[in-house]
Amino acid sequence: MNSYRANYLRRIFPGFLLLLLLSGCHTPPVQTASRPLAPGIDVYLVPLDDFSFDYTDFLASSLSKEMGLRIKPALQMGTAGLTPFPGTSQYSAAAIMKMAVPVTADLPYRRTNTAYIVLTSRDINMDSHALHFVFTIHNRGMRIAVVSAARLFLSQAGGVADRETVNRRITKMVKRSIGDVYYGYQRSADIHDLMYSPIMSLEDVDTIGNDFLKRK
Repeated sequence: MNSYRANYLRRIFPGFLLLLLLSGCHTPPVQTASRPLAPGIDVYLVPLDDFSFDYTDFLASSLSKEMGLRIKPALQMGTAGLTPFPGTSQYSAAAIMKMAVPVTADLPYRRTNTAYIVLTSRDINMDSHALHFVFTIHNRGMRIAVVSAARLFLSQAGGVADRETVNRRITKMVKRSIGDVYYGYQRSADIHDLMYSPIMSLEDVDTIGNDFLKRK
């Protein structure tokens, strides 16, 4: 993603998320068995200051109903001091995660097994730059994942994707991250499984299933 396109997407992305919310588009819920909710929060969705709180709240509500978990949004997290890698428009996923650790520690109603999904529209990468980019990173020990929506906003042809596609992709990647850091699910070689790995392209994101297979 060149610098011009990255900056353009970052300017319009929060408004696009609000449009998704107002248009009411969402992924049809998958029917799951209900279970009693223990006191406290199962999963917090933590938006950075470039990611819509209203859309985060929408995601938390829809995924709570779908997954039978107590999922809540946190307020937008500040990012003062966060800078891109020199000469690029990409940000360190590890740095974002490090900034989130003290924030998550102060959230109310957290438990020892609460998981945290940090949401950003920034393009992210590993510090090693072993890959061109990453959609997500996770740390199961800290129970924190970072999900970037920057490239989920694009069409496979390189333009801007439609609202339904963007919403479906974000929902998939957030749900997959919950599988990672809340449930601790292992990766799958089945493309129909939401935990399929490796995910290397938008085509992979669009092709993977929307549910965790063989784990119920």
